[in-house]
Amino acid sequence: MKIMEKYHTQRGLTLVEVLAALVILGIVFIGYMTIFPQMTLTNEKTETKLDTMNLAREEMSKLTSLTYTETDLMNLSNKFMIVLNVNDQGMPEPTKPYTVTMTGENTEYKSYKVENKNSDYTFTVNVFNVEELEGSVSLYKVILKIYTGGTTPNSETYGYLKVSI
Repeated sequence: MKIMEKYHTQRGLTLVEVLAALVILGIVFIGYMTIFPQMTLTNEKTETKLDTMNLAREEMSKLTSLTYTETDLMNLSNKFMIVLNVNDQGMPEPTKPYTVTMTGENTEYKSYKVENKNSDYTFTVNVFNVEELEGSVSLYKVILKIYTGGTTPNSETYGYLKVSI
């Protein structure tokens, strides 16, 4: 009789309990696996956003580094082409990767589209017609928007064109 009592007091997991635990773990695992593709997509979007933010700052610094004249404001396409198509040493680039076209004008601002043959990015530059600050140098507000193929901008930055009188 003591032998039978010994077998009844053994503790362990039955096959049904093991299968139930595996099913629960499988459901939890599948739930976690759906998170990873979303994380990858979010990381890619963040990387693109950072790239376009840096590109916007770089291009804006090129455009705002010079002092423009009143006559330059009449045809900024040519001036932007000259400014953008120089290398780090200030020498003209022989390949001239940038093209600048005026895409529109209204009472508020003039809009220019800039394309680079060597890049997937395009950007628009809006130069406002009203000067923000008058004096020996006038400041004109500029908005630069970077696009990566869609119609909504990935990044944008603001600056001012210095125009000497």
